[in-house]
Amino acid sequence: MRAITKWILLALLLPISAWSADQAAWERVDRHALAAPAAAERNIASLAAYLGEGAHSEEDKIRAIYRWLADRIEYDVEVYLAGRENEYANISPEAVLASRRAVCHGYAALFSALAGASGIEVATVLGYAKAYARAGDQGFREPNHSWNVIKTQGKWQVIDTTWGAGYVFRDRYVKKFDEFYFLPSLSRLRFTHLPAQAHVGHPISMSKAEFEALPAIDPGLFRAGVSGDLAWDVAHRPGFRSFVRTYEQNQRDLQIREAPLEEFIPAKQPRRFDYETESFEEITVAHDGGWVKLTRQGKNFSGLVPVRPGGVLIMGRPIGESRYTGLFQYTAE
Repeated sequence: MRAITKWILLALLLPISAWSADQAAWERVDRHALAAPAAAERNIASLAAYLGEGAHSEEDKIRAIYRWLADRIEYDVEVYLAGRENEYANISPEAVLASRRAVCHGYAALFSALAGASGIEVATVLGYAKAYARAGDQGFREPNHSWNVIKTQGKWQVIDTTWGAGYVFRDRYVKKFDEFYFLPSLSRLRFTHLPAQAHVGHPISMSKAEFEALPAIDPGLFRAGVSGDLAWDVAHRPGFRSFVRTYEQNQRDLQIREAPLEEFIPAKQPRRFDYETESFEEITVAHDGGWVKLTRQGKNFSGLVPVRPGGVLIMGRPIGESRYTGLFQYTAE
């Protein structure tokens, strides 16, 4: 059903732990999955057998399936934009493998078939995907997304291959692999995914009305080290309105050590901005026509900045580049 639709958001406060995903640990598995020959892709059994070759664990098999799906299956953006996702409601995994096109139903069906053929306990979850719906949607009349849960080492975990494969931006599909939706924590995923019916691998932790009322949060905040529990705490503080806007360029190695997470922050009060990154040569805080360059010590950039009323933009200059890129945006009032 829904592919991820990018938007610019805002965020909040306090020291945060690093994002746990470690792509380097999966490089061997990813290379193998992406090298799948046409002969192995003829049917589900042969593809599952190929993807499982050399696997050292169930996680290796799951990762190979996730990486292959994200690369080989194209999101059917025309069907999505026309609101005809139900055309895929009963599509078979064999049909998806043959056409190499799908919306979320098809991604989930093919993942389930490949995982099952690999000996992995798997289920498909039908539910609601929040924050990426079409403009103007106020709530959910019916479920609008499908994803999977898998059981490995006695523990159920979540997989969303649709959102891991790319996103819709300005009515065009952008194919871009995303680590975030490979085994994400439920504490983070609860902001965007709610099952229509409880499953042991993805229980219902709130009502549909509570889910709809949750503020939108860009996964870029989670990539920058914000824990799901911290985001939940901030979102439920008195007076909270929205999270800090997070730009797509933040999908580098930048981690928030200390910074406001709310979009709206008090003006004329010194605020500490503290980041850790090896991708930038310089990070600055731009507000009211002036720039404050954060102090650099190794890979840490920090400073206490008395922000003035108006927009506050955190920008970084990547190593070897002359131009700055937006990272986070606030409104001081």
